Amino acid sequence: TLLADCYYFGNCVDIDKKEAIRWFKIGAKKGDAYAQTALGNMYLDGDGCTQDYSESVYWYEQAAEGENIIAMCNLGYCYLNGYGVKKNRYSAFYWYSQADKDGKLEAASKSIAMLLNDFEIYAKTDEYAAYQLGMYYYLWGRKRNLQEAIKWLRKSVALDGVDALSPLGKIYEEIGDEQQAYYYFMRGVEKQQTESMNALAYAYANGTLGLKRNQDAAMRMIEMAISVEPEEANWYDSKGEIYYIFKNYQKAKEMWLKVKSINPDFYTKYDTELNKYINKQLNK
Repeated sequence: TLLADCYYFGNCVDIDKKEAIRWFKIGAKKGDAYAQTALGNMYLDGDGCTQDYSESVYWYEQAAEGENIIAMCNLGYCYLNGYGVKKNRYSAFYWYSQADKDGKLEAASKSIAMLLNDFEIYAKTDEYAAYQLGMYYYLWGRKRNLQEAIKWLRKSVALDGVDALSPLGKIYEEIGDEQQAYYYFMRGVEKQQTESMNALAYAYANGTLGLKRNQDAAMRMIEMAISVEPEEANWYDSKGEIYYIFKNYQKAKEMWLKVKSINPDFYTKYDTELNKYINKQLNK
């Protein structure tokens, strides 16, 4: 990446944008989010290359996975304007929200402020806009506001939105309203929401939300999630943790191995309780 910068800016060498792209690609393919963002910018502007919006979006998406806020902001810009992707105000709102979490990027802050005003209008009749506003105040935004989150997520549900059910359950669980949490998780289960199934599986395993500990009920819930999304590694990890809670350590390890077979990188990204337990056993 340092060499790519030298060719791009002309530091110690003559400016050579094509050579910069070559070195940025070497870094980008190794997962360097800075290099990926630089490539996105160059393809977006046709800077040293043929302008290619689709290629730009591809590299921004890679960099966004590495939590590069400039890439996230530029993805919002692409979705807002339809560059390399179909115009999508929902995706634009999401990516600007992610970019603005720490308030350090002025372009993201200005864009999310503009979109917030628009979305409060859309959300009166649009269940997904209401859902996104709720998620902004719950998780995506710079400052959490759970009352605003509840207001907009409940508005989404009132407009027949399904996505808001599980987040509502989680918020009510967080603030200690177990009855409301159980109510929204159950509604989510009825709508085939795997996040709600997972939440209730843990509630039965740990005896929370006013439920008695019940291994069979916990397993039924997590098996429902697996039946809906059989290739989702997270549900097998949850199943392993439930086995661990009920002290079936052999089954817990089998689920850990299952997770690694489905997604070899899962535990690189998520150091779950199951992974901590298995690694502790392996290191004895």
